[in-house]
Amino acid sequence: MAATKHARKAPWKKASPAKKSSGRTLSSGQKAEAKSRAKKAGRPYPNLVDNMVVAKKATKKSAKKATKKTTKKTSKKATTKASKKTTKKAAKRVAKRTSGRSKQKPSE
Repeated sequence: MAATKHARKAPWKKASPAKKSSGRTLSSGQKAEAKSRAKKAGRPYPNLVDNMVVAKKATKKSAKKATKKTTKKTSKKATTKASKKTTKKAAKRVAKRTSGRSKQKPSE
């Protein structure tokens, strides 16, 4: 075996790794849903995967709600801006037409 330059610390001497995320507590409805998933798969009780799937589904729903709210606000703003622009453009077109007509020479 090749010798290493730095000696490695023993695992019990190292600090514990930083926790990436805090655990989620499932609601009673979520627990029931996880249990039903386990029964469908032939297990007597839910495992970690069942719990994770149910928790992730709840997170997706809350994320969808948040994006719906923001899209409603932004679409409302976009619609009002667009309508303002179209009215300004229409007014300019009308002004152009009317000013152009008065400059033309009357035909004989």
